[in-house]
Amino acid sequence: MVTGLLGLAPATAAAEEFDETVVEDVNDERIEAVNADIETINERIENADDLELVDEVDATDWDEAEVEADRLRETPAALEAAMFDAVVDEINARAQETPLGKIANDVSSPDEARAEADRLRDDYGTLGGEDIEEAAQSLETAADLSQSFEEKLLTGAGELTPPETGTLEGTVTDDDGDPLAGIDVDIVGSSAATTTGDDGQFELETPAGEQSIHVEADGYEPSDETVDIATDEAASVEMTLSEADDDSVETTDGDSISGFGLAVTVGTILAVVGLGFRRRH
Repeated sequence: MVTGLLGLAPATAAAEEFDETVVEDVNDERIEAVNADIETINERIENADDLELVDEVDATDWDEAEVEADRLRETPAALEAAMFDAVVDEINARAQETPLGKIANDVSSPDEARAEADRLRDDYGTLGGEDIEEAAQSLETAADLSQSFEEKLLTGAGELTPPETGTLEGTVTDDDGDPLAGIDVDIVGSSAATTTGDDGQFELETPAGEQSIHVEADGYEPSDETVDIATDEAASVEMTLSEADDDSVETTDGDSISGFGLAVTVGTILAVVGLGFRRRH
């Protein structure tokens, strides 16, 4: 176990804090698109019950998001069944007004819907003309929409699933091998971050996969390492920080000061020092 301040293990930082914009994106880009198509279907269905719209996702943490993700995974099958029933009922209701009577058989999958469309053309094409073609196209459109609904909703479910994670343990020392406390440790491109304890050690939860580890502190040159993090496993890294080179400074008021590739005046030197020249990737 990696120990930190007061000899205790430092708090493990979450690999990915829940970002509610994920919910907004799923609602705006996935569910809204599905519901727009459902509303179009409902406008054209006259002899069957309207299809129910998909409820928007409501989640404020990963646990709630996973529950909503499960709901989205279950929705396509129910939506598909309701849509195929409505389309077949509508076709047959309209066909009852013609000498043909009931013409469409029940379907339960996109493949069956397309096969039924072909059968309608083969069996009734010469008799029903444009009406049969419209019925066949309705089944084919329903098949396409079914697959589109599934793709959008399953994609949304995936976006609501927390990323796989592993654990990164490490030590940060100076050039002499002495531990450095209070050093910022970041996973580049992630919200995962922590600081080292008095013993220079740290531990944090991080997304699985190849991750770039960025370490920096005032007075030291930043350092980066790449570590492969396996899901539900611990990886370790040892990092060394070298002291930053001192640049020459003249203290005469108004004289320029050379440092870090910048030209500043004494009037701004305190502001520059205050920034600490921290660089983040």
